[in-house]
Amino acid sequence: MIYRHLIVATPRGCYVQKVHDKKTGEVTELKVYLYTEHFRNRANGNMPSHKSKAIGSCVSTADTSRMYPNDNYYTLVDTNIPESVLEVRREAEARRAARQPKNRVEGARTNQANVSNPMQAVLFEGEQVVQGTALLLGLLADRIGITDALKVALQGNSQLLWAIMAIAAMFCEGQNALMHLPDFISRNFAGALNMDDRRASEVFSAIDRGIKKRFFVEWIKKHNQKEGTVFYDVSSISTYAQDIEIAEYGYNRDHENLPQVNIGLLVDQKSRLPLYFCLYNGSLNDATQLPYVLQDLKEMGLSIGLIFTMDRGFGDSKRIHFLHSLGFKLLVGISLSRTKSLYELVDIAINNNSHISINNMLPDFENTFGLKQEYTYNGVKGVLMFFFDKNRAALDSTKVCHAYRNLNDKINELEEKYRDKPCKLPAKEIFKFKKFFSVTEDSSSSYGWKISHDDEKFRLWYNRCGWFCLFTTDISLTLNEALLNYRDKECIECTFDTGKNTMDARRLRTHNDYTAEGKMFVQFISLALFNCMYSALALLKKADTKHFGKFTMKQLVQSFANLQFIYGKDKKIRLLKAPTALHQKLLDALGISVEQFKVDAQAELPSS
Repeated sequence: MIYRHLIVATPRGCYVQKVHDKKTGEVTELKVYLYTEHFRNRANGNMPSHKSKAIGSCVSTADTSRMYPNDNYYTLVDTNIPESVLEVRREAEARRAARQPKNRVEGARTNQANVSNPMQAVLFEGEQVVQGTALLLGLLADRIGITDALKVALQGNSQLLWAIMAIAAMFCEGQNALMHLPDFISRNFAGALNMDDRRASEVFSAIDRGIKKRFFVEWIKKHNQKEGTVFYDVSSISTYAQDIEIAEYGYNRDHENLPQVNIGLLVDQKSRLPLYFCLYNGSLNDATQLPYVLQDLKEMGLSIGLIFTMDRGFGDSKRIHFLHSLGFKLLVGISLSRTKSLYELVDIAINNNSHISINNMLPDFENTFGLKQEYTYNGVKGVLMFFFDKNRAALDSTKVCHAYRNLNDKINELEEKYRDKPCKLPAKEIFKFKKFFSVTEDSSSSYGWKISHDDEKFRLWYNRCGWFCLFTTDISLTLNEALLNYRDKECIECTFDTGKNTMDARRLRTHNDYTAEGKMFVQFISLALFNCMYSALALLKKADTKHFGKFTMKQLVQSFANLQFIYGKDKKIRLLKAPTALHQKLLDALGISVEQFKVDAQAELPSS
């Protein structure tokens, strides 16, 4: 629905599409579309592509700076919905209700014949048929301990628990905008729950720091391993909201020119379950917030026997020293380019050719060799692990050659630019050339410097291609085990990708800090459920390639919806029909039992 009584400014990140008159061919309207996702399409030669949604239409074909908004605008751009829009929605809903048949049973039969979604809940003579998504995800939450942790955290508030689980189940379906909540509730609950976007905001606001801390203490206690590996990383979520104080400009990982909040996430390697998250100011860098995260985790009971695995963004001496002082083991990437002494060790190995050896070949990685050496990093004793990846070297060498050519072209540009207007350039503008070239001051040069080719420097950087470094305080780790653990860190990237793309959470879509924190907590619950399903499906793909080889997570969630249940007159729940063999394999893989909902063929029939 387009609200033509309101005019708003066309937001950034949009494009317009012309609507032509079929008879005259003239442009009659300009529709405004907002980019919602950018990606590379593997099916189309890895070419850049995007997804977008219509958010309204321009006020005229000559003015693209202003537009009339639609419902998507108030979902994706501005979540502060004006009262006039709510009034129009209420009037439209009243008109739809007036068109419905007065007789309840007759209306249910009519709706069943004409419903656009065949899985929509249907009333019939006191019974209600509903989808199984919320019920089955609730059973999964019971099995992995989410429900028990929420009971402790909420201290007996069962209504809030039901509301949190209902919204989390909707997020698992890929619907993050709360405008879809009433439809989801109607399809999954038999009048036992009544929720809309306003009620959801109240739920988010009710989730305070105490609730979250009690939950994480119980959740970590349930899934805490005495030994093993956990991964920690940070991502950012952009927002258009004006009243979220922690939303600030910073390093935006999605390259969007918008305020953002940062979210830190801890994931367990063995179970693939997220254990903890924190939301903090978008202007803070990852390493600055890390000590506060570590202190929180220690207070919540995270085992210090775990190996804390992080990328090289956290690999500075202060953070390593603090993590070690708390008693945690660590495995962290180290930037060679920031530490000259480490590159010198790499150069020694290259000159001696000591890394190319059968003994240094890693069994689980093709064309990869490793060396290790005891090392003390800012007072922390550990092991430096150097790796040489032949396949990566081919890619890195191409980048080195490209960088050299770019700098060489810039030298020619400098000579052309200052040929007629001599001027000595400051040293900071010449510094970048020192990587591949010899640089000396020269008064006869038009720009005051002599830059000449240096084969030795070029050869040095070319030979360094393919090398990377890890540091660990767990001296028992082998080179192969360390690299396996570090490469397995990809699971936390997949978790972020699931939240942002699969669950459509690239925007906060909340008004203030309280609702933002609460919504991200519910999002955390849904990520735990989703990762559990993903792990089960991965095992099924290996065990039953015929049926599940090409099965996707979207199909898995849809199969939950296809498994229908009946809420009867007696308030009891049973399956509408027997589960198929495919359904049963999925349920068994997830450890979900629906035996209590099946019709017992041995049960005595009621007497007539």
